[in-house]
Amino acid sequence: MALETFLIGPDSRLSAARDGQFDVILCHDVIEHCPDPETSVSEMKRLLKKGGLLYLTTPNRLGLAWVLSDPHYKLPLVAFLPKFMGDPLVKKFRKMDNDVTHMFTLIGLRRLFRNAGLKTVYSYPDEIRAKIKSPEKIKSSFKGRAFALLHKLGLDRLLPPAMPLLHLFSNTFIFILKKD
Repeated sequence: MALETFLIGPDSRLSAARDGQFDVILCHDVIEHCPDPETSVSEMKRLLKKGGLLYLTTPNRLGLAWVLSDPHYKLPLVAFLPKFMGDPLVKKFRKMDNDVTHMFTLIGLRRLFRNAGLKTVYSYPDEIRAKIKSPEKIKSSFKGRAFALLHKLGLDRLLPPAMPLLHLFSNTFIFILKKD
């Protein structure tokens, strides 16, 4: 099996590639740098074969570590603030332009994928839900005991509405998406 590598340029197009050319596309911590993420995700979908998979990771805008200190610029709040407010901070304190154009929330990502017509096969947020329902599968003994206690007390049913709060502790979203 041959492995082909292409990079999508700033205009989010890869004209040299044919429609349906790839079985798998990896987009690891890149989408937040794309000027037009909607076009970028649509282009990745175009490039996938029917049944092809897109592996996409991106920072969680609400991730506690990102809020406390953006890993690109080592500045607090830059990832959390709207871009028009964060850009001047990066310029002033780091003397550079902020090349992170979009920091996503879970709701924003799900909307982006739905609008592109991609189906979620796996997501790190859904994995957390599954582990809460089956705490015996959790490798960490502390987390396992905590989720087992929530389950035993019947509080796990309250968690779906509270999932955005749990993501305060998750710094990265991981999705595997499928083109039907």
